[in-house]
Amino acid sequence: MDDLHTLVFDESSLLFDCYPGGNDTFVFANRRIKRNDYEHAQAIIRSRYGHFQQGGFLERPRSKQAAARLQMVGGGFSPNTARSVAAQMADLFCRNREAIPFVRWERILVNRECLHIPFEFSGSREVLQSIVWASGGEWQVELEMMRTSGARIERALPLVLDNRECRCDVVIRPGLAQVLIDENEAPFSESRLAIFRHIVAVRKQLDLRSHPIIGIAWWKREQEKLSIRPVSYYRGSDTCYNETASGTAAVALALALHDGRSRAVQSIMQPSGEEFRVRIQPGVSESCPSRVFLTGPVMLRGELNSSYQAPAHGLETRLRLVR
Repeated sequence: MDDLHTLVFDESSLLFDCYPGGNDTFVFANRRIKRNDYEHAQAIIRSRYGHFQQGGFLERPRSKQAAARLQMVGGGFSPNTARSVAAQMADLFCRNREAIPFVRWERILVNRECLHIPFEFSGSREVLQSIVWASGGEWQVELEMMRTSGARIERALPLVLDNRECRCDVVIRPGLAQVLIDENEAPFSESRLAIFRHIVAVRKQLDLRSHPIIGIAWWKREQEKLSIRPVSYYRGSDTCYNETASGTAAVALALALHDGRSRAVQSIMQPSGEEFRVRIQPGVSESCPSRVFLTGPVMLRGELNSSYQAPAHGLETRLRLVR
């Protein structure tokens, strides 16, 4: 096999820079790179473009109903990466469908100036839908996140942070546990040491050490407006991130606040200043459970080529835990 660094940056590769309301994200397509090389390929991309917090690899879909498949390195599900891919595919559908020949472009439907893009995602067994439309110079993407049958919610669990007793809700999905803490009970701290202590306490006290990814989101409601401060911990690398945005946390908070019956839409402000909307559509029976949709903006910064310039960033989000 050719040198992987050469394959990542050769002319047959497509590498795009997306900003889905936070969390700088790359979208990569090159059929010559095998899945077991994705982790190394991601490290190569980040070594050259250090601003990326996450990224995904496009593959030929397995289902004939899907247009493409998004594969994350860890096999998980990232809603912001998924929305980035949907926006990027919408852009290519409009101007250059030949760019990625293995995409089933015929599966993308146009209806009232919106594009309906069916997807397969790592971390999900279903073909999920995304709806994409242009607005104010960027793309808006509504992503079907999940059926509520795919999540378990544990409410009002006792937790002690820095000798302060509080209650938290936990939303558990395969491979991911999202812990929600009301800032009125335990305020968020900017201190790295405090973040590390809180991660250790949450994993131990809530017995979440077996989960590969743990998210903690401090949330508050001010004048009927919700906002979150999310942090994510990855067990494999023993690393956590101060997230500039988190679709997973936004959806978890909306689920935790939902009464399970009525239709609901929650607007949740992200640390980046962008607003995500979560829509919960009630199901009609156990065999047809509620569905959850996430909507937010995606800015496409362009293809990474010789003329590309990475955006300037002053926020360091990666925090490595030192034992």
